[in-house]
Amino acid sequence: GNVYVAVALADEERAGYAEIRMIAGEGQIYNIAIAPEFRREGIGEALLRHLIDKADADGCKLVTLEVRSGNKAAMELYKKLGFREVGRRKGYYAKGGEDAVLMDLDLGKVEVEVAL
Repeated sequence: GNVYVAVALADEERAGYAEIRMIAGEGQIYNIAIAPEFRREGIGEALLRHLIDKADADGCKLVTLEVRSGNKAAMELYKKLGFREVGRRKGYYAKGGEDAVLMDLDLGKVEVEVAL
């Protein structure tokens, strides 16, 4: 698989970055980080849209991610972009005992088999 990192710049400063690992038709997003002074400006959404486009162009059928159950802002953003909750790892985060919420986005690619 290959790893792709997108960095967002604002006034030539690093405002944030996000990584996606693409393997076997699936893109796994991890490490989305936005600098505190640049939060709530749509940078996270722009980075995510960029990674989704990248996964799509790479032929991925599915994009997955994991988010803390307490991170409501992030979950709202993912839902806005079409992700849905597909599972939970109970008490996954030792600190605070929050669940890890597993979400995915179906890129709508249909596997078509043609019998010759």
